[in-house]
Amino acid sequence: MAPATIPTTEPIEVLAGLTWRWDKTLVDYTPADGWSFGYAIRGAGRLDLTGVATAENDGWELTAAASDTADLPGGVYQWTAYVTSGSEKYVTGRGTLTVLPNPLTAAEGALQPWAEQALAYVEATLAKRYQADMAGYTIEQRQAQREELAALERSRSRLAAEVDARKANGRFGRRVEWRPVSYR
Repeated sequence: MAPATIPTTEPIEVLAGLTWRWDKTLVDYTPADGWSFGYAIRGAGRLDLTGVATAENDGWELTAAASDTADLPGGVYQWTAYVTSGSEKYVTGRGTLTVLPNPLTAAEGALQPWAEQALAYVEATLAKRYQADMAGYTIEQRQAQREELAALERSRSRLAAEVDARKANGRFGRRVEWRPVSYR
C-alpha cells in the first residue's frame, strides 16, 4: 500500500476523536530563520497547535492527537495561523473548519440529522392521528388540541423532501430510467 499523502493546506472538515495531520510552508517565515508556527482554533471548544519544524527546516508538521480532539464539540470553528520570533508575532492566515462528532463514540441516533428525527416523529403522530379521530379534548379546564391533519401532512412532505435531498447529496429530483416507445 502506498503511503498516505499528507495535505499541505488546512482541513475544511475534520472528525473529533481522530488524529488531524497536515504540513505548512510559508515562504517569508521559515524555521531556519527562527520562526515558530501555530494555530489557535476556537469555536464550541478550543485547540492550540504548535508546528514542528520539518527535517528540511523549511516548514512545519502539524499534528492534533486523537486525545486532543476527542472532547471537541461538533460545530464550525475559526482558525488563526500565526508565526512568532522573539517579540514579533504575525497572523499568516485565517479561516474556518467544521468539526464533526466522533463517529466511533457517538450514541445511537446522535448523528441522525434533525430532519430525519422530525420526520419519524411526524409520521408516528400521523399514524396515531389516523387511528384516533379526536381533534382535541378538555380535562378539568385544561385543553389540548391536536395539530390539524393537513398541517401534519404538509410538515411530513417538507421533511421528506429535505431528507431525500440530503440523501441525494444535493442532486435535484430522482433518477428515472425510461425507454422511448414507438406507436404505430
